[in-house]
Amino acid sequence: MTLPFIGYSRGKTTTKNATLGYIFGESSESATAVHYLATQRYLNDYGYEKTFTFKMPKGLSSITVTDGTTIGYAAFCDCSSLTSITIPDSITSIGSYAFYGCSGLKQIKIPLSVNALGSQTLGGCSSLNTAYLPKSFIGNLPVNFSYFVNSSNLQIVYYDETMKFFEERLTTSDNSSKSLVAGCSNGCRVSFKWKCSCEPILKGKVYDFLSFLIDGVQQDLICGETDWQSKTYEVTGSGEHEFRWTYQKDSEGWLGSRMARKRGFAINS
Repeated sequence: MTLPFIGYSRGKTTTKNATLGYIFGESSESATAVHYLATQRYLNDYGYEKTFTFKMPKGLSSITVTDGTTIGYAAFCDCSSLTSITIPDSITSIGSYAFYGCSGLKQIKIPLSVNALGSQTLGGCSSLNTAYLPKSFIGNLPVNFSYFVNSSNLQIVYYDETMKFFEERLTTSDNSSKSLVAGCSNGCRVSFKWKCSCEPILKGKVYDFLSFLIDGVQQDLICGETDWQSKTYEVTGSGEHEFRWTYQKDSEGWLGSRMARKRGFAINS
């Protein structure tokens, strides 16, 4: 579904008129085979939170917004069927609870144009695994930005206009792994530096390591005491491509600082 903006008009930030529920209309009817009842939050004219219910199509999984300057308070609240929400570069602010309860949402990219985020913007997005945020939000995320999200699954990736990322450290507990994820569309070149400090190869077996995968296929790995190395990969083919760095720690061994690091990541089309 493609919409020019959310609600009644461009720039609406509060009241029922600033929500997705406004588009479908308030309803007190029961859920049906093709609709479910969503609970829409909103702020009334006096700033008090209110709710109403609306019938959301079960088959509606993707929404692309093409215009507007803001996504208002609780705009997509409780839209659990949505798995994809595309936000345009014209958006400069996203209100509190904007995507609250979008439990089907797995990934979201906040445009570089956004300079203000409300509290619990991604609250209750229990399936969310990756959120791309402008690097200006490093250390500046609002209170409870991702409250009630499974934090062990959520990866927050910060980016700027050249897709260069700050240094990121991957640490994990025994017998577990931690990943960082990024991506591009169509062909591109991906470059980065990485290092690690963990168990070395022992008797020909790799126990702890940092690996790099493109579209699920491992390209390289490092382990032991490995100093900074530069890597560049050419990615071809149309469509979306995923880049994943995973630090894997086994259940035994205390050699090294048990840490992997990646810095200077860049994508060039």
